[in-house]
Amino acid sequence: MVDLATDTDEYVNPASALYLTIIGMWLVPGTHRNALTVAEGVLIDNRNEYLYAFARGQGESKSLRPLIYADTASVVHSSRVEALRSFDKAFLDQARQLAVH
Repeated sequence: MVDLATDTDEYVNPASALYLTIIGMWLVPGTHRNALTVAEGVLIDNRNEYLYAFARGQGESKSLRPLIYADTASVVHSSRVEALRSFDKAFLDQARQLAVH
């Protein structure tokens, strides 16, 4: 079972005051988008409820763009991909310890 939790943070910096001009919305990088994703997963035997493995991965993505190009979805996607890669490595390390020789 794997669970993903993502938190986003969106804010502007002082340069965003230039957004009052139409050109500023296209050229001034004043909009920040940050995303943090945590992926947690477990490998459980359903019959006896024995926990075989637990792993956690984390991914973070940041973006500083002009208002017109600021896209939260792409930042969230990047953080989720990074979190799943981190989780994959940690989970495989845990699962390798289960191998019976």
